[in-house]
Amino acid sequence: MSKNKYDNQKITDYLLGNLSETETEHFDELGFVDDDFANQLNVVEKDLVDSYVKGELSGERLNRFKSYYLATPLRREKVEVAESLQIFIDKKHSEVEKEELVIASEKTNANLSRFSSFFPFLANPKAAMQLGVIAILLLFFVVGIWFIALRPNQQLNENIVQKTPTPQTDSNVDITPKITPEPMKEIAIINENVEIQPTPNPESTPIKTPKPTVEPKTSPSKPTKTPPKVSLATFVFSPPVRGGSKVKQITIPENIRDVAITLQLEFDDFQNYRTALIDQTNGKSLWQSGKLNSKKTSENNSINIRFSAKLLENKIYLIRVSGIYNSGQAEVISSYPFRVTKSNPKN
Repeated sequence: MSKNKYDNQKITDYLLGNLSETETEHFDELGFVDDDFANQLNVVEKDLVDSYVKGELSGERLNRFKSYYLATPLRREKVEVAESLQIFIDKKHSEVEKEELVIASEKTNANLSRFSSFFPFLANPKAAMQLGVIAILLLFFVVGIWFIALRPNQQLNENIVQKTPTPQTDSNVDITPKITPEPMKEIAIINENVEIQPTPNPESTPIKTPKPTVEPKTSPSKPTKTPPKVSLATFVFSPPVRGGSKVKQITIPENIRDVAITLQLEFDDFQNYRTALIDQTNGKSLWQSGKLNSKKTSENNSINIRFSAKLLENKIYLIRVSGIYNSGQAEVISSYPFRVTKSNPKN
């Protein structure tokens, strides 16, 4: 079985809002019911944020990241944390590079000192200059000897050339080279590759009428893509404070279909949990979940719930969390009050 159960490219498109509404809803649901998908989603999201911080995103992907991914405060906070971490890493790298340069310069100086200990005269600039002059003079001496040794051979070759008799030709003999049929065949074969243009006959050559020029059609401009509709609103509720919980204020646009809430637990003492949505005005239960398992995060253990946004109006609600014993009996352990304000996206 492969390590990654889902396609990383699909998950990236999901984070950038490039999937269809049906696929987006499917991935939204997987984030709450499938732990493997949730873990892989965190890895892909971290890589995507790191690529943005390092300046590796470009083109359409960069535009989608800025317009879609950074639209929520929670995701902007993740990017800010990644940027701070990258600045710290860059600072550490620069310090390490400086230390390496200092160590390298120290090693170079040590090697030079060892080399000068074997050749003490190099430490004196005058001695080094005198050595260079001696080397140049020696080079000229070697070149002079080589030139002197080569000169007699050149003169000997010139004498041989001068003494070589030139053949005498009879004036009555026709020295014009005869062209045999074989070379003619060769010439004919070579000339076959040359295209011979016939001389134009003014009577037989038709007069070409110029074709009317057709202006190229300009392609209509492509319509700009409209961002996909947001169908899910996500929120995070902190653990309730002992002695009374502060009412959390949330705003839900009218076009939201579902609401997903992460409830951070103060204590994780139960294997299973159950939640209920209560209307504070009349105490009526509007929705109940099935058995839920807690998930471990870096800060607190939490449980995730999701319900329809149609259940909510401009009121105060309460999410009641109950822990389930092994016997099946449930006990209320915490409550999360919150006030809902619905807004019109056109406004």
